[in-house]
Amino acid sequence: MKDPVTDIDEHILAYSSSFISCSRNYCNIRLIYFISLFFFSYSHPHSIYIYMD
Repeated sequence: MKDPVTDIDEHILAYSSSFISCSRNYCNIRLIYFISLFFFSYSHPHSIYIYMD
């Protein structure tokens, strides 16, 4: 079984270089999405597998 928090950390690291090179507004939208998904995983740890399946 994969660790959902580790999976999210890896996804954030994978996209971090894209945040630097893309437009500021678009980066902010994507960053908010990943942070929201990250905190959602703590509130509903069983639900994260829906997104990572």
